Amino acid sequence: DAEYFVLMFGIAVLSTYYYYQLEKIMRKDFYVLGSVGRSKHQALEILRGMFPQRVAEAVLAQVRQMGPQGVVLVNPAMALCENRGIITVLFCDICDFDKLSQMVQPVELVHLLDLVWMMFDRTCQTRGVMKIETVGKTYMAAAMPEEGSKASPAKHTEDAAKVILTAIRMLELVRGRFTGTGKI
Repeated sequence: DAEYFVLMFGIAVLSTYYYYQLEKIMRKDFYVLGSVGRSKHQALEILRGMFPQRVAEAVLAQVRQMGPQGVVLVNPAMALCENRGIITVLFCDICDFDKLSQMVQPVELVHLLDLVWMMFDRTCQTRGVMKIETVGKTYMAAAMPEEGSKASPAKHTEDAAKVILTAIRMLELVRGRFTGTGKI
């Protein structure tokens, strides 16, 4: 009778330990899956912030088509290329940025860049100009025909010029607030 009790007690202890380990693994799995989901969401937000919507969707479509081995297209850049004809490229650089960065606090500088580039983004969006990239003190955008459009290159140049003129007017409103010198 005592042997039977010891055997049953041993089985109960082993079963309890097994289920404890199983629960522990399931909790870790739940945590890892949640972490992967958050990382995936962050990566998608970064991708959508870096590229125009259509380019981001093309990149995501390529990633979805990859197999388990991560087979990549022969020339992935060609999958994202498209001929838009003649385009106008805008570059905007904040002049005397090094001096400005020495004059204002880092938090104010970041706030200034956020404000200026957000204004540029809105202006480009309202004029149909596509933001290409923002790196530090430099903003790059392109005015180009819509897909299938027969508009002349002069129209895109005019759109780009309107964006620049609007941006200059906006910067005049902002410049004294941050520098005190009135120069951005």
